Amino acid sequence: MKNFLYPTTLSEIIEHSVKEPVLVFKHSLTCLISAGAYIRMNHGIEKKLIRYPVYIVIVQEERQLSNEIEQVFGIIHESPQIILIKNKQAIYDASHSDIQVNDIPSK
Repeated sequence: MKNFLYPTTLSEIIEHSVKEPVLVFKHSLTCLISAGAYIRMNHGIEKKLIRYPVYIVIVQEERQLSNEIEQVFGIIHESPQIILIKNKQAIYDASHSDIQVNDIPSK
């Protein structure tokens, strides 16, 4: 998980989104669909197909943060899930097999 950023708070993510768009990846350690999304995301980062900083939220370890993201942005929790945040606003989200690196909007 070396390619991902680990947030400490939601406010850290939100403030970062003011400087540049950021991607949040909600990941489950016990879900095979999430494992596939993790591989795609990691590959996308390594090959520079994803041009945003990517925060990973492991839902088993960061349930409170995951719930906060759902409440603040009004996006029902899914796992796996990606949410693109720009200027404190969620502008794109996808979950499960809809998580495709090529579908993530570019900067």
